[in-house]
Amino acid sequence: MALMPGQFAPILNVPTLGGDYWTLGRFKPKSGTLIFFYLGFGCSQSQQIVSELEARIKEFLEVGADAIAISSDTKADASSFAERANIKTLRLGYGLATEMAIEWGLYLSEPPSPYDQRIYNEPGLFVLSPDQVICSVSIASAPIWRPDIDFLLREFFDSAAEPYRYQTKLVPVSVAENERYSFRNGRGSRPIWRPNS
Repeated sequence: MALMPGQFAPILNVPTLGGDYWTLGRFKPKSGTLIFFYLGFGCSQSQQIVSELEARIKEFLEVGADAIAISSDTKADASSFAERANIKTLRLGYGLATEMAIEWGLYLSEPPSPYDQRIYNEPGLFVLSPDQVICSVSIASAPIWRPDIDFLLREFFDSAAEPYRYQTKLVPVSVAENERYSFRNGRGSRPIWRPNS
């Protein structure tokens, strides 16, 4: 079943390249948490997105937000990915279990090579309140979108953001409208993904 805004986020616990485990809820960041699930080592689009998050991570930290990028990569592949993407500050989680990816409603992909037996998670971006309530969900079946970092910071993590940022409600809309807009409390807003370029 797909996760919905207003629900509590599922359990999430992954090892990180920093040597520890990152567990959702262990800390309660003042402004909430950004979780980006990415495809993994062999995906150039994932590298672009994670590199952009790395470039902006200080802005998240300055407003009291936590951020992590997670994949199903092995530690070795995650280390190589971090080196290629020049990751220095952004927390990078790896080894996402298939069961956990399913709980978070992520699409799954079979490996491109018959010699690779792993199942890969496709992209997903979640914004959570400080109490781990889901504020926004964006799931993709392929890495063809990039998150709009400016929009995320302004609408969800900026101290001057409107109070409704943690009161997301779903509004029934047509499929076409749902593809074009993200609705909060009955008001349309810019989508938090932009075409990959």
